[in-house]
Amino acid sequence: MLYLCLVNNEKKDNRQSRWLPQKKGKKMKKYGNGRGNSQILSYAITDNSISILLRGGVEYTYTYTSAGAEHVERMKSLAQAGYGLDEYIQRNVRSKYSIST
Repeated sequence: MLYLCLVNNEKKDNRQSRWLPQKKGKKMKKYGNGRGNSQILSYAITDNSISILLRGGVEYTYTYTSAGAEHVERMKSLAQAGYGLDEYIQRNVRSKYSIST
């Protein structure tokens, strides 16, 4: 597992960093976490899937086959918006993942 360091440069004299696990071969993007209470750290999108990395290092991949194209596309939109993805997963696709690591 590789690690990606994201740096918050809001205050030049008080820089904070957060380490996000990176799965080898996947480029994860930091999830916005608009409400501040999400378990989701980052996500990776492909044409027909979305992978979600949670606090604690567990990753779930939802595919068109496992969760349905409509759900996966909605999850992609929510991930990119940085808001509502955790709640959507809990209500709609909780156990419809293809792969868990």
